[in-house]
Amino acid sequence: MTFERQYGIRMPAAVADYFLQVNGTVSGKWGIDDDGLSGFWHLAQVGPLRAAADSHDGGGVTDLFAFADHSIDIWIYAVRLTGHDEQSAPVFAVLHEPRGTDGDAQSHRPSRSRSQ
Repeated sequence: MTFERQYGIRMPAAVADYFLQVNGTVSGKWGIDDDGLSGFWHLAQVGPLRAAADSHDGGGVTDLFAFADHSIDIWIYAVRLTGHDEQSAPVFAVLHEPRGTDGDAQSHRPSRSRSQ
């Protein structure tokens, strides 16, 4: 099953080209491949933000897919992917604070990053 069919979305050409040509850094989600502490995930590791960030709801923003992280998930980068062919696919930086000791989620609204 393809990623698009699995999630009922369409990838804009720029996003599809990125995964066809680069497909993340060497270690993907499971490692930090640069001195900047960033990891860009392989397509097989990309998924809904809720799954990547302890049930983070995306601050009401739907259709967010986590594709990279900074400093072992302190920041998670997510792209908005919908079923529309003409979408712009903005990127969001989401501050991820794992569940606290009292079990409450400690995440914040995503902040929009520069779209390319």
